[in-house]
Amino acid sequence: MTDIFISYSRADKAWVSKLAKTLEALGYDVWWDVEILPGDDFEELITSKLEKTKCVLTVWSEASVKSRWVKAESNFGLNRNILVPILYQAVSPPISFGGIHTEDMRKWEGDIHNPRFQNLLKAIGKMCGSAPTTPAPPAPTPTKRWKKWLIGTVIVSGMGLGGYALIDQLSPLSITETSSGTTPTEKPKNKKELEAGIAAYQAKNYRLALEILEPLEKQGNGIAGMYLYKMYEDGSGIKKDQAKADRLLISSQKWILDNADKDDEAAWILGWLYYNGKGLKKSETKAVEWLRKSAEQDNVTAQKFLGQMYESGRGGLEKSDTEAVKWYRKAANQGNALAQNNLGAMYQKGKGGLKPSDAEAVKWYKKAADQGNALAQNNLGWMYQYGRGGLGQSDAEAVKWYQKAANQGNANAQNTLGWMHENGKGGLKQSDAEAVKWYKKAAEQGDAYAQSKLGFMYETGKGGLKQSNAEAVKWYQKAAEQGQANAQYNLGMMYQYGRGGLGQSDAEAVKWYQKAATQRNANAQNTLGWMHENGKGGLKQSDTEAVKWYQKAAEQGQANAQYNLGVMYRYGRGGLRQSDAKAVKWYQKAADQGDATAQSNLGWMYQKGRGAEQSDTDAVSWFQKAADQGDADAQYNLGVMYEYGKGVEQSDTEAVKWYKKAADQGDQFAIDALKKLEN
Repeated sequence: MTDIFISYSRADKAWVSKLAKTLEALGYDVWWDVEILPGDDFEELITSKLEKTKCVLTVWSEASVKSRWVKAESNFGLNRNILVPILYQAVSPPISFGGIHTEDMRKWEGDIHNPRFQNLLKAIGKMCGSAPTTPAPPAPTPTKRWKKWLIGTVIVSGMGLGGYALIDQLSPLSITETSSGTTPTEKPKNKKELEAGIAAYQAKNYRLALEILEPLEKQGNGIAGMYLYKMYEDGSGIKKDQAKADRLLISSQKWILDNADKDDEAAWILGWLYYNGKGLKKSETKAVEWLRKSAEQDNVTAQKFLGQMYESGRGGLEKSDTEAVKWYRKAANQGNALAQNNLGAMYQKGKGGLKPSDAEAVKWYKKAADQGNALAQNNLGWMYQYGRGGLGQSDAEAVKWYQKAANQGNANAQNTLGWMHENGKGGLKQSDAEAVKWYKKAAEQGDAYAQSKLGFMYETGKGGLKQSNAEAVKWYQKAAEQGQANAQYNLGMMYQYGRGGLGQSDAEAVKWYQKAATQRNANAQNTLGWMHENGKGGLKQSDTEAVKWYQKAAEQGQANAQYNLGVMYRYGRGGLRQSDAKAVKWYQKAADQGDATAQSNLGWMYQKGRGAEQSDTDAVSWFQKAADQGDADAQYNLGVMYEYGKGVEQSDTEAVKWYKKAADQGDQFAIDALKKLEN
């Protein structure tokens, strides 16, 4: 349903265009008849649009007060109590509209903060809501999500809404992960002090960690040196000092090189140094060599890393999920949280020779999540959200685990938590402000779905954000370039209408619609069909291409595409063999979704026996549904059925009632029918 139908005279098109684009920029769905396509029945289309609008915005001017169409459209809005009139020029509205407050917009030049424009927004808000529900196709909802698994460094999708959960990376040394083997000192000195220093580091009590670890490092403790190296390199609790970090790395590295052949902990750290090129020439092959030496000595961290190398096919290894599972299991059984999470993901997908098992996945996710692993916490939240793996569906439990992961900076969990806040799930109070907070955190980390949602929030000015098409475009662009289909469609819309600082370009719009359409975005497919049908954006006019895209969208349930496809079958366009039966099939699908125009046309097909067995009863049923939604054609046709007693008991009273409703909308056939009955 359209938010706003603008009734105006074409003489005022330039000013009305500015008004329409401003309202669209605020997120409202606006219709004005620049969208009428070649071959459309003007009267039928206008009536259909009026029936599906929440607000009729009439622009009174010297030209529009003389327009029969503007008067008829305004009368429709008046009768349904959805009329909002404004003055563009110094004129008196027609007498029948004189008692309605009309906002004087004569001095308005596009400023959304103008007091009179704000008054207009308040009037519109009473009918459409202070903020529109969506300016573009809705984002995918959890019930309609599809899952795609990308295991490289390893990635699992489906772990939350619209994003990917990074399971692990061979990233710079995660110093919080220690081996169950010996530390890189032949005879650890002050073991209890070292453990206390590590515990302080893990608890982010960096001041205490520094006090404990510095004396140990001076005594030659290599592990203490590595922790200090990370603290100075990252600026964790102390001023970042890369020079000092480098000195610590060099001193620790010397000991590691000397002891790698005889110490499993030193061996895996040497593998890490080669992998990241820290003080040594980068070599993934040598990294694998030393990781394997360490892993075969049962070093848990090396086992986990080696599993990753096999899963991603790095370091000269042939990609092997079976080998990856083997090493993940060894590390997981020793309690390594990341390996437990990765093993859970392998069970969930059924990789590496494992039988798919959500129950086994949950088992390992729980083990890792209970150790504080953010990725596993996010994954466990997803399992609760969808009631998988023997878990009872629970949004509250899902929120609990998403919150834990989000607080640790997991972008996928932050994005999903934003969705939960936006929709008031899991016991959370609905809050756009909280949603924006979490979307921002995830978007700034590169989460494409969160970027798309943040763009939407800027476009609509929700969650305490100042409305900004420029910011919306910025985030849509980021998400679109990552392949996020909704963002691609929205970006196409921005180009098509020249919003957010983008120059108007049908060619750029088509480019992004095509990207979204190839990802099965139904709205993009339908729009791309329209672009082909009308030869827009550099496309050669082609009914055949239009039909192709209408078909794809229609098969996904897009009502407008279903109706469009029905029209193509009815007239045998786009290479389709003319078929009333197939036209009826697609009209029916659109009509079942409540599309009034499709309902009206379906009634006509039944009444004429076109594509379906002739049935006045079925015709009346569909005319009634469409007429009740205000479809003028259906109201007139329903009047005919009552006048002649077709499919209903004959009744001049009912006939007059429906003729009058259609006539009030300017339907000439109904006006003539009323005159005939009165005579």
